[in-house]
Amino acid sequence: MMDSGPRVFFKCENFQRVGAFKFRGAFNALSTFTSAQRRAGVVAFSSGNHAQAVALSARLLGMPATIADGAQTQQLGDITFAIIQRDVDDIVTVTDAELVDAMGFLAARMKILVEPTGCLGVAAARRAAVAARARYAAPMTSDLLALAAIVLWGSLATLGVALAGVPPFLLTGSGLLVGSLLAWPLARFDLRRWRVPAGTLAVGAGSLFGFHFLLFMALRSAPAVQANLINYLWPLGMVVLAPLLLPGMRLRAGHVAAALLGFTGAAIAILGRAPTGASLHGGWHGGYLFAFGSALIWACYSLLTRRLPPFPTAAVGGFAAIAGLLALLCHVLLEPSVSLAWSQWALIALLGLGPLGGAFFLWDAALKRGDPRRIGLLAFLTPLLSTVLLMAVNHQRPSASIALATAMIVGAAFWGSRVGARG
Repeated sequence: MMDSGPRVFFKCENFQRVGAFKFRGAFNALSTFTSAQRRAGVVAFSSGNHAQAVALSARLLGMPATIADGAQTQQLGDITFAIIQRDVDDIVTVTDAELVDAMGFLAARMKILVEPTGCLGVAAARRAAVAARARYAAPMTSDLLALAAIVLWGSLATLGVALAGVPPFLLTGSGLLVGSLLAWPLARFDLRRWRVPAGTLAVGAGSLFGFHFLLFMALRSAPAVQANLINYLWPLGMVVLAPLLLPGMRLRAGHVAAALLGFTGAAIAILGRAPTGASLHGGWHGGYLFAFGSALIWACYSLLTRRLPPFPTAAVGGFAAIAGLLALLCHVLLEPSVSLAWSQWALIALLGLGPLGGAFFLWDAALKRGDPRRIGLLAFLTPLLSTVLLMAVNHQRPSASIALATAMIVGAAFWGSRVGARG
């Protein structure tokens, strides 16, 4: 300035600690905490310079600090939630990775630096653009993945017959451990990609183990045909439970009718495969509860994978490994020890790579991409394919019941897909 003019001083915010004046307020506030309050720590709801100011101030004062993203909340306020219900048609959520991508996009294309919370709208818009491009490809991709899993599960009965002399828990445990090895290339041989929250691990491993444990207990304590029939309630359970476990899903009468048609077709396929002389009359068996439990577990697991915190499909390898170890423990406690031939171990390896391994990875990938109600209807193909493959291996001609079951299951899947297309 001119010597005769006023003197002007600049106090630049970017020269402050953390680049913001908010450091002064944060440090001032934390300095007034008592010793007990300092030991308890402080929580800041922010993803910008306020969070940085609180974090630095807490560190300088020796206090524990928790920085919570202001864009995430576990509960909406009563007043704001009523407004949202009245005026908002839809809510789009984005991941941390999508926020980082939006920040990079704004920095590269618009040459501006925006904090994460400020990028929420851009991240949501970019997600919507990607979703629009994938809208027509996603259903077909998920259907193909689900069908691949179903084909592998269809081979389970044939391999099971070939391995009839192997105790079931030994068979399951060994197969699951072999199947878990498929996760290595999926995880790029990095075990850190298997890392998931404890709750996710408990649901995944517990479901794989619980499903097989209850199914085997049912087959041991109840007539096999009826137990297998009850177990195949799980695709029906997926269709019916989807609206209860997944937000945004609606259950239409068409979904229920298609599911019942598919279950009837599966029942015909199973009953048509029953040994000669097998009776459906015999009263109540406690083992039916085991069979129903196994169906409920697998239906809920298939749906809950959409509710759990996002995890990579490679993490299914960790689920399978833990479930396999638990099954082997059951073998040690409940089954006699046996000596297996090399040919049996070879078939167990094939079992692990297929229905007890690869199928679970394909199933997880399908459920992450598609409508679980539609996928649940496709799952009724499993007993049908299982029966057809057994007939082919045993050089038997398909019966009229198989033709009827095929028509009912395919019809149910088509009917359900048309219902899904209408919402």
